Amino acid sequence: MRGEVTLTWPRPIAWQQPAGQLIKQFCEAIPAGRITPIVVFGSAALQLTTLPTITSGDTDIAPDVMPATPDAPNCPNPLSRQEMMNLATALHLSKGQRKGLYLEICAETTFITSPRWGRRADTHRIGNAIVAIPHPYDILIAKLHRLESKDLTAFKLMVEKTAHPTEKEFLEELRAANRLFNRREYNPESHLPRQHHESKIRENTCRLWRELWGRQVNINREILEPVERELEEIIAIERPGIKESLVSGLPPKIDGQVLNKFRARSIGKHQP
Repeated sequence: MRGEVTLTWPRPIAWQQPAGQLIKQFCEAIPAGRITPIVVFGSAALQLTTLPTITSGDTDIAPDVMPATPDAPNCPNPLSRQEMMNLATALHLSKGQRKGLYLEICAETTFITSPRWGRRADTHRIGNAIVAIPHPYDILIAKLHRLESKDLTAFKLMVEKTAHPTEKEFLEELRAANRLFNRREYNPESHLPRQHHESKIRENTCRLWRELWGRQVNINREILEPVERELEEIIAIERPGIKESLVSGLPPKIDGQVLNKFRARSIGKHQP
């Protein structure tokens, strides 16, 4: 299988793809003085970055927030989700208004993925929009909540084309996103079928492993327990310190050097 030694990121964005043209048409119509951050996710994001042949009936975008960095543009009055929906309707980009691909304006909470996603998203200025395109791994992780046949196809195409993620890489990614496995329920928007309101990420992860890597993955032993062990090891809070804190009401003391080491390792692991 041919592929990349490491998954190159960021990648050139294929705005000429159908999803890209739809997004550009929408962003270029946002009024002056209403700079709006948005995030593109789902299969559309993969079509723009790594899988040009992947298709979907809709192009998912949602309102986003700007990172608190010195070089971030000022967005004092962005469009609300309702205003974004109104604009899409006015442009005849919404479902039922056009044949084929349409624009779906989702809630920000629809995109449920790794906590790493915001730090490694690729951003572009288009018209009066700041468009964030998440890393492909973050798109794939979000697909684990449902893992329909088209989602499984996306995983297979990704591995076939780029040789990534490897099994080792994806285990590490899911360890970073370990809290997703503790979610009993999530609340996607109404455009998703109601039977998908309950996340099935555990059983879908097991299914993915059988399909891609030909074995049964043990989520507790291979994903969750290593995270717990690492935190216990790195934070290194002694048991007596915890007892003292319960008596005094003060937080237990943490070794500053150990804590700094933990922060440095965490930041390093969050790089794409």
